[in-house]
Amino acid sequence: MARQVKRLFATALLFACVAIRARAGEDVNRMAGGGIEELRAVLELDAAQADRLRNAMRTAETDYARLRATRATVEELVNWQEGLRGRVRAILTPQQAEKYDAWLERKRRLGDEYEKALYGLPVLTELKLRASLSPESQLKMQPVADEAVKGIKARMAAMRGAGANLNDIGLAVNELRKEFIRKMVEAASKDDLRKIREYLKIWVKTPAEKLTRVEQDRLERVMRQLELADGAQSDKVRSLVSSALWHLEECNSLRRGLGKELLMLILSRKADAEMWISIYDYTTLIDIRTRRVRAVREDLKAALPTKQIAKLVAEGILE
Repeated sequence: MARQVKRLFATALLFACVAIRARAGEDVNRMAGGGIEELRAVLELDAAQADRLRNAMRTAETDYARLRATRATVEELVNWQEGLRGRVRAILTPQQAEKYDAWLERKRRLGDEYEKALYGLPVLTELKLRASLSPESQLKMQPVADEAVKGIKARMAAMRGAGANLNDIGLAVNELRKEFIRKMVEAASKDDLRKIREYLKIWVKTPAEKLTRVEQDRLERVMRQLELADGAQSDKVRSLVSSALWHLEECNSLRRGLGKELLMLILSRKADAEMWISIYDYTTLIDIRTRRVRAVREDLKAALPTKQIAKLVAEGILE
């Protein structure tokens, strides 16, 4: 079963790579679990190992270009990826191979974080950065978060199959979400409970409530400029605009946070591996916010006529 899930995950990634026609080198790095410098740092490779890895990646790029040119099947691409990772493992000591598998699993987990956010669950990577969540609590809460996504999906599918309306589905899913969040908190280590609860007090607020004073003033200015007469439409647009502003604000905050974090790691002479961990933690959250902004922007474009859309573009809300 685990192998089947692994192959399904690999297939999805490979489809994405082919679809966007990224450069072969970028695809190879992604499928290998990282670029040469990244893997050198994370796996603590010596000079000879780094040279062997560089040669393996060059060979993989050549093979990948050939597969794409011949319109390879998904099965062939999956086999290519497994072969690439096998060649990387062949370079490593047993201890390094364990680190490599853990690094691949860590990236897979980060890739799942967007889905957690999409279903209205606290993102553990954000809890780690915003509330200093301990690795112990992350390990305990992760299975509950995974189970929550499965449970919410199953509930939605069952209710749709039974012909339930969207409002009833929403209410049921919201109650289920609350139950899973409670279980996530209960699974955490006792030392982290206070920090988690303090974080959740802010997390449950609406985007409009979480905006800074400057951005709240900007929200009011934008809404006045839109001149929406329909009360219901105005409420909907206000919610969407405030959501866009908040996610954009969070993106900027995360970018600043990443810059400060990397600077501190450099000044304190921390291992390069820690820098890669920070890079992926922060960029995962930035990606979540960016994707949410994109979705909100599409909703705004669908809800407003051209003149209002133009005003939002002028204000930097839409692109």
